[in-house]
Amino acid sequence: MSHKEEPLYDIKPSPDMGMCGDATPETCLRAYGETVVAGVTVPLCTASTGMPCTKAVRAVAPETLEDDGTPAARPARRGRAWASSGARRPFIGLVAKQFPEERFLSLPADYAPAVAAAGGIPVILPFMEDVDAYASLFEHLDGFVLTGGHDVDPALYDGPSPTDPAFAAVSQLTPERDALEYEILNFADEHDVPVLGICRGMQLMNVYYGGTLHVDLPADLGLDRHHHWQTAAPSCPVHEVTIDGGTRLGAVMGPGPFSVNSLHHQAVRDVAPALRACAWADGLVEGVEHPERAFMVGVQWHPEFFAGDGPMGPLFDALVDAARPRREAR
Repeated sequence: MSHKEEPLYDIKPSPDMGMCGDATPETCLRAYGETVVAGVTVPLCTASTGMPCTKAVRAVAPETLEDDGTPAARPARRGRAWASSGARRPFIGLVAKQFPEERFLSLPADYAPAVAAAGGIPVILPFMEDVDAYASLFEHLDGFVLTGGHDVDPALYDGPSPTDPAFAAVSQLTPERDALEYEILNFADEHDVPVLGICRGMQLMNVYYGGTLHVDLPADLGLDRHHHWQTAAPSCPVHEVTIDGGTRLGAVMGPGPFSVNSLHHQAVRDVAPALRACAWADGLVEGVEHPERAFMVGVQWHPEFFAGDGPMGPLFDALVDAARPRREAR
């Protein structure tokens, strides 16, 4: 049974959702796929980065929610033995997802636990107009995660302009976020501070160093829209990636192949001159890295869903390990 064939609930604006206007199950801009909860099909919501719609879950499986409507707590993830070692834990800055029209920031729930399980202290970064304030803040951080989110502004890589028909495939732009991440990469590149780019974060990293992007995979390459923008829950792997064993990413993860999730309609087109491709899937670049930096790595998939004791835990371990000398030198 599909919610688009037989709606199970009425999606209307509510504090639980992030829905726009008078959205219905057929027109909701945040419902992009489906998953099964308690045997019933419900939509996935981009407002919560791929988690099931809260209002739908309340209607069909209220026992999976806490009293306040938030998802029930997950089992604690085990980290490494840093907790009792006395080691100083590196501070890792996390970039939140921006919703300019609603004027709020949102950090999906899996990023911070992924950093913490690797021994880091996650720090959610604010958006500010004062560039000097960023410089002061960054001095206290030991590494960064550029998280997933909306599309990178095509103007940054000489992509289509708003008058170009191809621009119609571009999602809501977030210029303040683009500016923040450029400041992060300016700082990280100058001081060799570790950075992990995830999905949009990898794409932004490539653009920063002079690369370009495919604006829309279905339009540019004829790929099926759901081939790399999965309709299954983000915690479900849907395709494999291979990794060059001679790269930094290969040293951390091994050559694979690895099963990963996929939540993107854009991808790296031309790899930036300063970077090198290090992972691939279906002919697309799925990983890039800067060979002259201690840890400047980007991946197209979302490893935070498989961190801790999961198969992507070593990727976050490597980020935190690379950041640790900076913390211990303070």
